[in-house]
Formats: sequence, C-alpha cells, structure tokens
Amino acid sequence: MNLFQKYGGSSFWSEFLNIYMQEFICSESLSHYCNEVEIDHIRRMAEGLMEVTFSSERKYSKDVLKGIHKNLRITNADFDEWIKIYRLVLKEIGISDEDSDTIVINIETYRNAIVSKS
Repeated sequence: MNLFQKYGGSSFWSEFLNIYMQEFICSESLSHYCNEVEIDHIRRMAEGLMEVTFSSERKYSKDVLKGIHKNLRITNADFDEWIKIYRLVLKEIGISDEDSDTIVINIETYRNAIVSKS
C-alpha cells in the first residue's frame, strides 16, 4: 500500500492540506507568497502533486516545478521553513516518523527546482 492510501487517501490528505495551508499563511516568513495567488488553487495543485508522488513511483517533473517557481524568488531559508511546517503538520495529523522522513526526503529532491534565490 502506498503512503497516499495508507493514511486514508484524498480525504485525509485534503485535511492535511487544510491544516498545512493555515500554518503556511500564518508563517511570518512565508505568508508573503500568498498575497498574489489563490490559496485554493495552490491547495488543489498540492493535493494532486501529493497523490502522484505518494501513490506511485513516478516523479513530478523538475523542469515544470522550476518553471512554476522561478519568479517567486524562493530562498533556501524559505524552503527550510516550508519543510519545518510540513513536518510539524505531518506529526500533528499522525504520520509516523518513518513515513514523515520518507515524505520529506522525497520533497528535498525538488529543492533545486523550487529554490531560485540564495
């Protein structure tokens, strides 16, 4: 069973994203990324990405991610804060430490495609 199904599929991960997005919006260092974009759109994109990433061996295209994020000027510190919040919410909703590590390791493989500013 893959991680997407293991924890309950779309409904579980949708709730995860609801909690995560609230934390993201409240983050002093990350909230400015939400000013010019539609949060529901980001949430839907993230849910689709999670489903593909957690439910198969397929990888999301780094070129596509780089194109989406290139003008956002995301720093390594921003990415680290994003991961920190992600880990806290994973723990809060009951993801095992082992599965949380697996998820974060997978996300880390996309750092170079998302971070565009030192």
